[in-house]
Amino acid sequence: MKTERIIDVNLNRLTEALKVIEDICRLELEAPEFVHRVRSLRMGLNPVVIPLRQRVIGHRASRVDLGRRSGFDRTGRADLGEVLVANLKRAQEACRVLEEVTKLETPGLSPDFKRTRFALYELEQEIAARLARRLDLGLYVILDTATVGRGRLASIARELAGSGPGVVQLREPKYLPTSEFLRDARTVKRALAGTATKFMINDRVDVALAVRADGVHLGQSDMPLRLARRMLPLTTAIGVSVANPAQARQAAREGADYLGAGAVFATPSKPEAGAIGIAGLRAIRKTTRLPLVAIGGINAVNAGQVLRAGADGIAVISAVFGPGGIRANLRLLAKAIAGRR
Repeated sequence: MKTERIIDVNLNRLTEALKVIEDICRLELEAPEFVHRVRSLRMGLNPVVIPLRQRVIGHRASRVDLGRRSGFDRTGRADLGEVLVANLKRAQEACRVLEEVTKLETPGLSPDFKRTRFALYELEQEIAARLARRLDLGLYVILDTATVGRGRLASIARELAGSGPGVVQLREPKYLPTSEFLRDARTVKRALAGTATKFMINDRVDVALAVRADGVHLGQSDMPLRLARRMLPLTTAIGVSVANPAQARQAAREGADYLGAGAVFATPSKPEAGAIGIAGLRAIRKTTRLPLVAIGGINAVNAGQVLRAGADGIAVISAVFGPGGIRANLRLLAKAIAGRR
């Protein structure tokens, strides 16, 4: 049996998939560490791929290939994340085929494809974790029990779940016993289950780990980000509060998934926090490409101003739980976000 066509098809599949992976990592994820690794794989394979392709290209029969038919593969893709994952799998599969088929005629090449396959397994795991940590930060609601109380927590969480914010963060008083924080966190998580809304815990890495929250948000005086990252699953998002460019740079270096910048305006929920203003928000935006959520005194009136200054989203408390009702307030905020430009 001739193996040339199998080798040719899978060389194409492998190199094309690697290029798709590289471009999405570079232009969508903006992840230079992943780009470097994919490029290293591509360049490292060249001494093997180029002469092998020259040997088999004459056997190519693309005009009669069954894969050319429009109905051969109709698998849909919902977004670039699915495209990325599909191409990681495609590259791994191609490596496996090449690893096995080259054993028949050029067994010395098989280990190169095996090494690439295992490198792609590791890369897939890290990229999957990065994708899992991506959050819809446009409307980020802080469920502050010091503001809303704890008696109606379940019903308030259910109302939020039905109103579609991208993220709900549970914030509890510092003095609250851990057992009560855990009970509240489980209540909110149950309410959000089955929705697209991600659940974050404020400050407490132990609580986030115990309830398997989608993420934790750390202040400057909380557990160091690097230590939190070692304790938490790879899929757990970590946000960090910053008030100036130096803090933003530090959080970016340590691997934060997003930044909470503020307080932008004076806020009753944290009267001790000095306002950085729109100028401070712009300064932080110039410092980092990380997703940026503005917090502090933001409402439907000033949300557009904050977003035009460079924020990717707004974190709100009073603007949701103040007069007007939760759902009506969320609609006003969503409208303000949609009309920000």
